[in-house]
Amino acid sequence: MKNLIRICSPALMLVALGMPAFAQEKTGIDVQFRARFGYGIEVKDNLSHRVIGLGLELGYTTTIGRFAGEVGFQYKPGDQYSYDWRSVTEEQLAGQSPDATIYNGGDRRRTHLQGTTFRVSYEYDLQNNCVVRGGVQLFGTVFRQEVIGSVEYYPKGQTVATANLRRDTYAGPFRQSTSASPSPFVGIGYRFGASTIEFNVIGLSYTAIDYVHVASLDHPAGYGNNNEKDFCVETKRMIPHIEIAYAFRF
Repeated sequence: MKNLIRICSPALMLVALGMPAFAQEKTGIDVQFRARFGYGIEVKDNLSHRVIGLGLELGYTTTIGRFAGEVGFQYKPGDQYSYDWRSVTEEQLAGQSPDATIYNGGDRRRTHLQGTTFRVSYEYDLQNNCVVRGGVQLFGTVFRQEVIGSVEYYPKGQTVATANLRRDTYAGPFRQSTSASPSPFVGIGYRFGASTIEFNVIGLSYTAIDYVHVASLDHPAGYGNNNEKDFCVETKRMIPHIEIAYAFRF
């Protein structure tokens, strides 16, 4: 977050310095369509760097600047990956010596982030068709993790040859419907005719989830969907992204 504030500070200073010198040439209501592409500075939760978005914005220009609200959609894909299934017994999670030995297993997952967004923004005209803008994005960060896996294990002290193996299977999409997830952004733009090219920095906020399967000895040997002790771990994130956007004014 400190890095985001450091990056955004020069643009905010331009707003403060430019407001007394330049006035908005036109006032009134306008509608703009926006398409944007973002690139994350770092990768977390097996999501990709990229994010794409579309939006329809309603703005009102006054003598002190333009105020706008945008309804849109964003999507951030993820890659399929293998999950470490070797440390999933209840006893290991509790920090104790495990009473079960993991024998075999497999776990494949994929994550992505998507949802309907709402942005509120303010922008002000500078010289030579340049504008500075800032605001906040809300919502649009439903995190989804798709999981399919199985694990085989047996009581500690036995061997594969003598043990009655437990075999658990588990699968499903798991979603985290986040709250408003405020994501602040700031940027600059250049107007040419009815179009604008924008360069923004946004701190994309979301809550990631990670499904944990608990391999428990509390059920008989054999196959089964013994998932009653499974749970999801939540982690809050704010990842800085660089955005390039194209806006067209109707």
